[in-house]
Amino acid sequence: MINLKSKDKIIIIALQGIGNTLFLIPMIKTLKKKYPSVSISILLRKTFIKEVIDNSFFIDNYYILEDFKFSNFFRAFKLLLKLRSLKFKVSLTAFPANKYLFNLVSFFIGATHRIAHKYKRFNFRNLNFLNTQLVPLKLQHDYFQNFNLLNPLKISAPNKIQPELWFKNNDEASSFLKRHKITKKTKLIGIHPGSSSQRAMKEKRWSSDKFEGLIQKIVDTYPSVKILIFLGPDESDLFEIFKKNKNLIIIFKKELSFVISLISKMNFFISNDSGLMNIAVALRKKILAISGGPTDPIRTYPLGTGNSLVFSNIACYPCRGLHNIGQKFHCIYSTRKCLETISLNLVWDIFRMHFQKGMSK
Repeated sequence: MINLKSKDKIIIIALQGIGNTLFLIPMIKTLKKKYPSVSISILLRKTFIKEVIDNSFFIDNYYILEDFKFSNFFRAFKLLLKLRSLKFKVSLTAFPANKYLFNLVSFFIGATHRIAHKYKRFNFRNLNFLNTQLVPLKLQHDYFQNFNLLNPLKISAPNKIQPELWFKNNDEASSFLKRHKITKKTKLIGIHPGSSSQRAMKEKRWSSDKFEGLIQKIVDTYPSVKILIFLGPDESDLFEIFKKNKNLIIIFKKELSFVISLISKMNFFISNDSGLMNIAVALRKKILAISGGPTDPIRTYPLGTGNSLVFSNIACYPCRGLHNIGQKFHCIYSTRKCLETISLNLVWDIFRMHFQKGMSK
């Protein structure tokens, strides 16, 4: 067990995306409540990701590594040297991190105790052996994995844990709603038909044709409802598809604080597995999620009551679980059958059942 004293320093290495960063907030909150005098720093890989945790009162210092590429190698190296000089007692490498870069960064920062997960795909190439303590993985939602990192610190997860997100209302978002004549009485449905384009994340997308069909059914059945389509900067291909529909309000290439403020106003949110879905989860919206490709539904289902997850029951799904985190995505089919088998009518029936309940309240 690791004993922490007043003024000890902890750094959390969180080089994942938006969703997994959000999953860290309750763990950090629990850690800070147990050791209020300990300084907690966090290392992120993107400046914009800081926006989802920037209003947390439990993080003392933020550091941004950005992408570790040759073009900014010296800037990243300088930052790591600075972190090394701060002499952290503990580093916690957040889940998932079964790649050599995560462990190399942890080793270079040089905390006395370097805690990470023990991945089933353990080999010398991922440099997992550079950590001083490895915590076993469990078959559970990603949200819970990081709480297990606190076991060596004598901290247990609270009985009731819930994703959280603190944010400030974005003035531009408020003006945007007024321009579109959206009031508090307006029923709003948010839809994110995309996902990150990094690595195999694009393989998680349900067909844009089916999203278009779903939108048309919603428009025909609930003409007073406003539909907002959320698209990120790497989803230009989807923007070209959905901009033709005059019934939609498209949010494209906007700042994350703007997007968070708008999602907080939604009555319902429909999405693939994505960072925006997890923002909606943390904001406690009612969610219908569509899961496929390299998405393990056990690891990524939308937490909370009253949410729905639709996924295929074909034998090869999910193709990525705890056993092969870090491996390149490979589908045995020429197309993603796990997503193709999810029918428009099935998703529509589930949506209508849950949305109708919300309308009647």
